Amino acid sequence: MLQVERFKKEYSDRLILNVENLHFEEGIHWVKGGNGSGKSTFFKCVAGISPYKGKIVCSGIELSNAPVEYKMQVNYAQAEPVFPSSLSGKHVLEYFAALKKASKEQLGYLIEKFGMDSFLNQSVKSYSSGMTKKLALAIAFLGQPKLVLLDEPFNALDAISRDVLFELMETERQRGCSFLLSTHHDFGSELNLKTKNWLMENQTIIEE
Repeated sequence: MLQVERFKKEYSDRLILNVENLHFEEGIHWVKGGNGSGKSTFFKCVAGISPYKGKIVCSGIELSNAPVEYKMQVNYAQAEPVFPSSLSGKHVLEYFAALKKASKEQLGYLIEKFGMDSFLNQSVKSYSSGMTKKLALAIAFLGQPKLVLLDEPFNALDAISRDVLFELMETERQRGCSFLLSTHHDFGSELNLKTKNWLMENQTIIEE
């Protein structure tokens, strides 16, 4: 599903991550690591929004060779999402829905599932952290992704929305979508699904 080869990420010649060869099979993967270990950095590279050295391939499509096609099948929700303050949540959702070629039915379904009707027309600058998180998660499920990256998805999320997230993950998993999650929240027992666990340490990623 996701292949990472000769991957290297540096900041000002300071090595952050170095991964020689890593393969994530289809399924749900839990990436663990302490603060500053490089989890968010790795997710941003896989999402195609941060430069890196090496090769990243998802379902046979290499990011550097076909970035548009690659990004159509890889969705990403950041740990602390930020959206243009001048836009409403509705405008943000509609923009990403068009980008991911999502149907109106899917858009309406996600709005309903995350209970966003009451604040969707408000400017995102007025959003609480919980509202912003719901918006980011809804965007992460738009279209027909093969891989969804969720960085600290449970932060600022209420119990009802957490259950919605689990439900959506299970539905998408049955469709054939895979997930990479970075979280301090032990969600394994709640999901009741088998996850493969990975650990970030010593500037690389190993199977736990």
